Amino acid sequence: MKKLSLITITLILICCLAFSGCGGKGGSEKASNPEDVVRSYWEAFAKTDFETAADYVISDHQDEIRNLKDEMKDELFGEEMLSVMFGRFKIKTTGHEIDGSNATVEGILTYPNMDHFFENFFTVMFEIMMFEDEDLTDEDYEILLDSFQEIMAETPDLEENITVELIMENGQWKIIDMPDFDIDL
Repeated sequence: MKKLSLITITLILICCLAFSGCGGKGGSEKASNPEDVVRSYWEAFAKTDFETAADYVISDHQDEIRNLKDEMKDELFGEEMLSVMFGRFKIKTTGHEIDGSNATVEGILTYPNMDHFFENFFTVMFEIMMFEDEDLTDEDYEILLDSFQEIMAETPDLEENITVELIMENGQWKIIDMPDFDIDL
């Protein structure tokens, strides 16, 4: 059976938000403008395609993003859980400015209210796990997974104005900095 590592889930969510952006052309192709990079990054992350998402961040942070897949392999919900959660994250870019080899992209990030989600999900998780000595049974796992999906579906969305900073690296725009983003975990 598997155990849930809340630290790993939180780490994945924070990394996801730390490099919040998205784009459209795939990480190995040269994106024509910073907004494409931001949209493509977020589209890849929403699909839990961390390999592609890593292509849109500066080289210093690519391994951190790529390693998220390995970190979640042994988690209770793994990719299925992350797909449900990250699939709810959407970005709408509203403009960009280029200043030489630097750029900023303004956007609106829509995401599930994680305070609401965790408050409700942790209640269910606690009820199941407080009576378990070590491992979850298959039945416990199914209850948690169903609860996760149901609570996520009922979780309202929030919107946040964000600014994503990029730099030109080897002829491509790359996300370099965490946007101004407020989420309490």
